[in-house]
Amino acid sequence: MIYKNKKQLEKKEGKIEEFFKKVMDDHFYTEEELKWEAENLSIPLPAVFTVMVVHAADKKSETAEDVKDVIRTYLQLEDKVNHVYSVQADIVVILGSLSDRHSPKATAADVIAYLQSKTHAHPSPLYIGMGREYRDVMKMSTSRFEAIEVVKAVKIVGGQELIPYDYENLGVFRFLDSIYSHQKKRKTTSIQICYA
Repeated sequence: MIYKNKKQLEKKEGKIEEFFKKVMDDHFYTEEELKWEAENLSIPLPAVFTVMVVHAADKKSETAEDVKDVIRTYLQLEDKVNHVYSVQADIVVILGSLSDRHSPKATAADVIAYLQSKTHAHPSPLYIGMGREYRDVMKMSTSRFEAIEVVKAVKIVGGQELIPYDYENLGVFRFLDSIYSHQKKRKTTSIQICYA
């Protein structure tokens, strides 16, 4: 009986994860289509949300799973609309609320503090980024891409000390990826010219 219930719960969690992966991949063309599928899967959609991306620098699946478990453990204490899933070495966390009165960014700050307190002795650094807060569910992938931009900036700099977690506060660091790519391209071109 317990085994059967656990399997049903895992199956439901798998469907929820697949649904949010589709949302993040812009699979839905209209908000109505997205809401229809959410309703069919009995997934409550947040009224307001932000997306956080946590990247494990060592890219080991064990590290990602450990971090995901720490985040899930914390979020079980919350009564908001939150979801956690993995995409390669990244952990994507959707922090939401059914009410406009609660800011998911406050929850995100709490998750970050909790994560740092639980993983401070971890040998591999974690790079954390958070997208803007939105009310339109069709903007979930936008929030995720903003969080990824923060993570890219942190990777380039080599640590989270100088880079804010929040995309809104990223400022000129937003352009680091473009500058880094341009410099890398120039360096490759210079090397090719030298060998020509």
